[in-house]
Amino acid sequence: MQNRSQAFIGGFLLLLGIGFLLANVLKINFWTICYPAGLILIGVLMLIRPKVFDTSSVSSWYLFGDVKRGSEWTPVDEEFWLFFGDVKLDFTQAQLPPGETHICINGLIGDVDVIVPADVGVAVSASGVFVDLRTPTDKADRFLSPASSASLNYAAAERKLHLSTTFVIGDIDVVQR
Repeated sequence: MQNRSQAFIGGFLLLLGIGFLLANVLKINFWTICYPAGLILIGVLMLIRPKVFDTSSVSSWYLFGDVKRGSEWTPVDEEFWLFFGDVKLDFTQAQLPPGETHICINGLIGDVDVIVPADVGVAVSASGVFVDLRTPTDKADRFLSPASSASLNYAAAERKLHLSTTFVIGDIDVVQR
């Protein structure tokens, strides 16, 4: 497992499969138990807001809707949690600090579009059930398998962006200009 999000999805699918198996063997209605338990789990997750990074990173939750960052802004280590939505991050005018900036995006179904200047190194790791990853150097369609890509200048770049995504269904597009 490459990250905690991937382990979480694997564990969730394992528990869901065991639950369905037990429901068939014991002849019980699985949804009468799972539906309320799922709502409780979502509520708990929203209250405790788990952090993938350390406590200094920013965490944002979106139930439905879009996340848009552009124009002049200063990116920091940040994680986004969304159920359904689009994430559009334009780093062309951003004040990206020297070193590596981590952006983590997690959700059920999402479309991620990232625009990065040519002098910034970009590394992307995407995991989920269905993943469609497009970068300037790679194109990958995956089913239950992680995909990763790094720009040719990533190792030598002064400013780096590390994008990590986990979706059940995710479309990730990275463009360097």
